[in-house]
Amino acid sequence: MKIRNTDNVANGSYGLYLLGVVCEKQTRYADAKEFYLKALEQNPTLWSAYEKLGKLGENVNPGKVFSETRHKNYESISSKKPSTPISLKRKK
Repeated sequence: MKIRNTDNVANGSYGLYLLGVVCEKQTRYADAKEFYLKALEQNPTLWSAYEKLGKLGENVNPGKVFSETRHKNYESISSKKPSTPISLKRKK
């Protein structure tokens, strides 16, 4: 199954990671690898996705995933997002 649009996955990289876990449990390993890779593209600090890829036999270059440029891009994007979901903020 080819993964199409992952732009609107809830919780971003963490949602993609969880979709990978679900696919892995269902023995859909190719889909799981794809979700883990997409999670790492969005969040290069998501070590668990990198670890899962290794366990599934995917040869991922750590220098490419954990590069300083990708980390800085992630930091600049994540600093613009609110840390608390709006639904959890107290209404006064």
